[in-house]
Amino acid sequence: MRKNNYLFIILSVWMFAACSENDFPVPQSSSIVPSFTFTSSNEGFAPDTITFTNMTEELETAGTVSYTWNFDDGQFSTDINPTHVFKAPGTYTVTMIAISADQMKAYKADVLVKDPTALVVSLYYIDAGSKFISDTDGNAFATKGLGYGVEYDADNGVVYYSDIEGGKVWKTNLSGGEHQEILSGLTSPRDLALDSQNQKLYVVDRGSNSVMELNLADLSSKVLYNTAGGLGEKPEAIDYHNGFLYITCVEIDFESVWKAKVDGSAIENIIDYGAGGYGYGLAVDKINNKLYFDNTDNDEILMSNLDGSGIAVFANTGGRVYGLVVDNSNGKVYWSDEGDRALKMANLDGSGLTDVAVELTSPAGVFFVE
Repeated sequence: MRKNNYLFIILSVWMFAACSENDFPVPQSSSIVPSFTFTSSNEGFAPDTITFTNMTEELETAGTVSYTWNFDDGQFSTDINPTHVFKAPGTYTVTMIAISADQMKAYKADVLVKDPTALVVSLYYIDAGSKFISDTDGNAFATKGLGYGVEYDADNGVVYYSDIEGGKVWKTNLSGGEHQEILSGLTSPRDLALDSQNQKLYVVDRGSNSVMELNLADLSSKVLYNTAGGLGEKPEAIDYHNGFLYITCVEIDFESVWKAKVDGSAIENIIDYGAGGYGYGLAVDKINNKLYFDNTDNDEILMSNLDGSGIAVFANTGGRVYGLVVDNSNGKVYWSDEGDRALKMANLDGSGLTDVAVELTSPAGVFFVE
């Protein structure tokens, strides 16, 4: 037994001495760690010029590093920070290969280029003629009466709409479940505007020439503006942004767009008939601080700054536009065109005009769900 113990010790010492650290492969640290980011110049819509920013980490041991880009559309580049135009919609797997003296590594990322003519949200409208609210796929539910105004609370999945026949405002959901009466006693309610943060709903009552404020927390209401308080006659559309209400009026000498504080303290006519004609629908671009409003007098939608300056033609129309809404996430404006009996969309500058739905009855207010 003693001899065996000596033999084990001798073998162990020999194995330890024979196996130095040079006898085992030691992993080498990577001299390059490839990565990149990219930005769109057209809100992600085709044709889109994408700028790629190379974020590759290069250690001193890497030496000279070269790059090859494959844009997945048959085009390549050897620039460090290339710019590439994707002409057609689709998902492109862009590959960047980084090559150093001793390594070659790849980094991939998907670039989504959207179809500018495709509707990427669920667009809803209230049809005054057929008395229903529907999406563009035909999923519809009946309203309690003829209405022009509709508003959507995305945080709570709630739909509000006006009822001219009953002089009321109703609350429901996207499936048209239970309809709850939340405001009554109106003469001819038209458009609605929601301040979701403060839980206030603003209602234009054309029949009484007034703007109502409805507290959604307790359903208390009050007249915020009327003609005695400075509002023009026959108000139609309304939208809310950053403590202000924007309102259209259609009576002669009271056109076209009004701006008012939500506390009821001040109201002014910022666009008159000479500058903006007269019209119905209105929407605020709350990111770019722009107004879009209907000018039925010239069959067009106009756009301006929030103070009424810088008026320009946005799009031509076939008749009255009751519904307008801005989708900043996708760089689109959606609207109803009663004359063409259609729903339409365009880019924020008016380019890329596309019919979304046609042969409708009497499309009015619109909203979208992402």
